[in-house]
Amino acid sequence: MSAFSKRKELIIIILVFGFFIFTMVHGLMHSPLWGDEWFEYYCSQSEILSGRMNETINYTFQPPLYNYVMHLWLMISTDHTWFRMFNIFIGVGSGAFLLGTVSRLCDRETSLVSLVALACCYEWVYCTQECSEYALMVFCLFAALFFYVRSVESFSYPDLAGFILSCVGAIYSQYGSVFIVAPLLIIFYFSYILTDRIKTKQKLILTLAYLLSAVSFALPLWLFFLRHQMANQELSDNTVKLSLHLCKGIFVTLGRVIGYLFSLNIQGGWETFWGLFTIVLFVFSLILIFDKRIKWTGSSLIICMWTGYFIHYFLVRMQIYGMIHPGESAGFYYRYSYFYIPIVFTVLPMMIRELLIWDRSRNYRGFLYATVGIGALCMFLSLYSLMGNWEKSLDDKYAMIWSDHKGWEDTTYLFGAAHYGFDYYLQALGYDETYRDDSIIEPDADATDLPDSFWMWRSNWGQQNWTKMMDKATMLGYDIEIYDDSGDAGQLAYCTLNQP
Repeated sequence: MSAFSKRKELIIIILVFGFFIFTMVHGLMHSPLWGDEWFEYYCSQSEILSGRMNETINYTFQPPLYNYVMHLWLMISTDHTWFRMFNIFIGVGSGAFLLGTVSRLCDRETSLVSLVALACCYEWVYCTQECSEYALMVFCLFAALFFYVRSVESFSYPDLAGFILSCVGAIYSQYGSVFIVAPLLIIFYFSYILTDRIKTKQKLILTLAYLLSAVSFALPLWLFFLRHQMANQELSDNTVKLSLHLCKGIFVTLGRVIGYLFSLNIQGGWETFWGLFTIVLFVFSLILIFDKRIKWTGSSLIICMWTGYFIHYFLVRMQIYGMIHPGESAGFYYRYSYFYIPIVFTVLPMMIRELLIWDRSRNYRGFLYATVGIGALCMFLSLYSLMGNWEKSLDDKYAMIWSDHKGWEDTTYLFGAAHYGFDYYLQALGYDETYRDDSIIEPDADATDLPDSFWMWRSNWGQQNWTKMMDKATMLGYDIEIYDDSGDAGQLAYCTLNQP
């Protein structure tokens, strides 16, 4: 490659990566922290050695790694901008791993296409902008795929260590990642154990590394977290048996998951489209695998994607995984499908490339760039209209209104998760804890003896108690001034008794 070509390639990589970073940071602080983020924020500042953090985590169905790492991160600063920046840093790392993985599987052009597509994935942008364990899980899965490809192509102990530790990191970040990690680990292990690609000594070391990881990581996760968390989960009252009815959605759901990642319509009549998409994808996957048009490394990732999906599908349908209430499954959408992001954005570009170069006598790159360029523009315009509009809380705005109206002079009732934002954003305005007195009330049930004037501040949950309080104030003749009514995101009102 000439010096000019190298410079041109470097410029393209910088531009694509710059676009990738822009989509992650644009509107990063548009929305204040909301209920789930507040939980992570305060849980991550709990004491580790005393066991307080572990006790808190055990009331969730979440592994501990994110809170452990965030505990160290927040030791530098507890500012909520810094809090959210963590995901941006590991998001950049995720993009770098994706580039490296697809470059090895295909070529540099396809890897850049993968990165552009990921940058236009609204759910990816969302999970990097919200403070939760999902971004760390996705980062670890991208790293696992990168080290997997390197290790399968050429066995080395550093890559083996990187692969195993990345798999451990993914499972320690979010349990759903096991649907990708388990097939990867199994395929990797037997691709070496059942062949003569490495020596007997290396096979023994590989086996010992797996056993040591199971003892060092899987066993503690079970003993200290998973068994306690499973005891806290509500089990299904119904037994769902394997049947044809259970299987009918198997060739619809993966397509809907992929459509959801790009915020496309997955309901109504579109189910037929996504069903056809999934069937075509499955058939093409079989052709690529059995026709041996791609290397084993790429084929094994296709097998991993489908194996993980089939296991995930049936465990959810049989109400074994993803339970939220007795007899109800949490399903495949929203955050429960984020672990598909790394494998989908690695495998699909590879498959599309193979489709474009089916006639290997033609140059596919021009068509590929034109298609991706137009597609990326359309996706980005759609993404841009969504970015910064996912406000789940308005506590920063409510704090300004409350402060401007000298809210400390009246009683304030906090509903749902409002107490988190109330404390944090008022402190950000320069207040200290002195305003946090008996006039700040978090009612669990109906309040009695309402004062002549009071504020009602709700964030996220607590709608039932809010409605009861509003009905009572209306019945007693209070004048109610609604400052904001944003539904699930929050509500703010000021009530004054109408004196006769």
